[in-house]
Amino acid sequence: MDLTAQYMTAILMSGAGAILGTIYDIYRTSLKEWRYLRPFSPLFDLLFWIFSLIFIFTLLLGVNDGDVRFVIFVLLFLGYIVYRFTLHRIIVASTRLTVRFILQILRFMLRVLYVIFVQPILVLYRGAIQILHLVDRMLYLMEPMIAKPVMLFSKFLWVSLKWLYRFVRKFLLPVVLWWKELMHHLSNKYQTILRKWLVPSSNDNDEDT
Repeated sequence: MDLTAQYMTAILMSGAGAILGTIYDIYRTSLKEWRYLRPFSPLFDLLFWIFSLIFIFTLLLGVNDGDVRFVIFVLLFLGYIVYRFTLHRIIVASTRLTVRFILQILRFMLRVLYVIFVQPILVLYRGAIQILHLVDRMLYLMEPMIAKPVMLFSKFLWVSLKWLYRFVRKFLLPVVLWWKELMHHLSNKYQTILRKWLVPSSNDNDEDT
């Protein structure tokens, strides 16, 4: 590896160490400020190290054909140390402010959506509940006025049906039975007369002979 490639490798690896330190501080600060992302911390750690490996190896392929040496790790560490003592506090503070600003925007948007969509539904629901309570109270107050006439009418109807049943059984049933028996008697007489008229008697047969 020539001298130019060595200088380029040193500069790129030192810069890569600073860049990776910046990315690490940004996502760790975001996790601290945004508690909903904390359960996914192991996943973000794994993604960070995978990204670091790909990033460093891509840089090495561009400057020295992917030649990995111990000095590479020393340069990465030096770049991170320089970043740590220069831009670390600025990056962490700006990331914290940015995350809090984004959270405030999201809370404001959620509040707007709540006021536009959820709150009217809740108002309608509470109004419906109040109306149902009012109707229930009115029905409770009107129950004696409605139930008593209904009970009296039901009692009157029951007594009327019982009287009608007794009347039918006592007066109409004998008439129906008498009428039925009369119809049966008349039918028998009609059949007898018809049979005599249709079938010739034995005397008439003798005279013919």
